[in-house]
Amino acid sequence: MEEQKSNTFDKDRTSFGTDGSVNEYCIDKSEIQNIVDKNGEESAKPLDFIMDEERETEKESNPKFGLALEKIEQHIEEQAESYKKMAADVREMHKLYHNEFAGRLKSMQDELECYHEIDRGRAFDDVLREVARIYCDNEALLNVEVDDKTAKHIKYLFMDIKQLLESNGVMLQKSKPGDKRNSKFCQIVERIETDNSELHDTVVSSKGTGFYTEKRPLIKELVDVYVYKESAVDNLTE
Repeated sequence: MEEQKSNTFDKDRTSFGTDGSVNEYCIDKSEIQNIVDKNGEESAKPLDFIMDEERETEKESNPKFGLALEKIEQHIEEQAESYKKMAADVREMHKLYHNEFAGRLKSMQDELECYHEIDRGRAFDDVLREVARIYCDNEALLNVEVDDKTAKHIKYLFMDIKQLLESNGVMLQKSKPGDKRNSKFCQIVERIETDNSELHDTVVSSKGTGFYTEKRPLIKELVDVYVYKESAVDNLTE
């Protein structure tokens, strides 16, 4: 009686035919391992390395393909350089436009500030300040002993300067002895100590005329003031 075949087949010795028959054959396991190892090595290679390897192989087998490929690569490199130069030019143009725009914006801001100064009545402050300085620097001429005709001309000259300033909203600042010092329009030249507290910060004498417009001083008046200082007796009493 023919021995019954087992239903379990060895995977490395068995194959199935198209008619369902079972064919047995022998496969060398070392060959399978070599195939697996080779596939593993191929999959482990970087994609660019594999592509370069394939490209070199194709060049060797087909010279025309290699020449065409070199031309394509050269064209790509030229395009890349062209794009780099274009990008650099664009950046330079952007920088130039930015600087030009910044300069124009600064000019517009300065012009707008001039309009604001005019609107606030300060456009001619510098000119009026210089005119007032002429008055202050030469005010001593009013006290110089000269002939009556010259003295009259000098007096009229200062009156004209004062009238010119007043017509532009500039007022004269001149303190009298004993007046309370105007801290906004007066500049202290000398402090004179006094034991009278009532005289503290009052004007001793005016050393130079000042001028102001609205609430802004153009030239501050120069004054000497009293400064209260307690006497030694008062300190002992306390």
